[in-house]
Amino acid sequence: MYNTTAKNKGIGHSWRKSIINAVILCGQSQLSNIKYQAFLNNIIAIECLVAPTSKHRDTIINAIEIFLGWTGKWENKKESLREIVSDIYDKRCDLVHQGKIHEITDKDLFYSDVFLFNILNNILRHLDIFSTKDSVQKQIEKFYAFKTLEMKPEILPSSRSFLDKEFNPIEYEGLREF
Repeated sequence: MYNTTAKNKGIGHSWRKSIINAVILCGQSQLSNIKYQAFLNNIIAIECLVAPTSKHRDTIINAIEIFLGWTGKWENKKESLREIVSDIYDKRCDLVHQGKIHEITDKDLFYSDVFLFNILNNILRHLDIFSTKDSVQKQIEKFYAFKTLEMKPEILPSSRSFLDKEFNPIEYEGLREF
């Protein structure tokens, strides 16, 4: 169904393939019973959707702020959204570059699930705005420019959505460390 919708909206082959890869990785994450593998699949899927070939860290942090920062969910938390995403990205780097599989917590996996679902959901709901990976990059740059100027960015349309879910450790019982 997605493939037909994407073709009808003029979505290019490369971007369509990136979205399909992200969906497959999302599914693999949900099927995995190994915590670090599920986490890594989620992060790779997010990178498929928002990251250019370089400067991943800032791009991913800004992208997650674009897709999730507007909700207000993060205002009453001990950590800001930016701090949570930075921590997640640091753990991703430690996992990929140093093999630190034991550093990934249930809460890290939870956040990666929430981030991926909401980014993917909003991209698919707004293929007219996010018709290419380059258009995602332009929105991220525009968002960053607004933030730099301390202006309120109006990037996503009012029809954007957010799945608000609270962390429940019971949902992550049975996941193996490795």
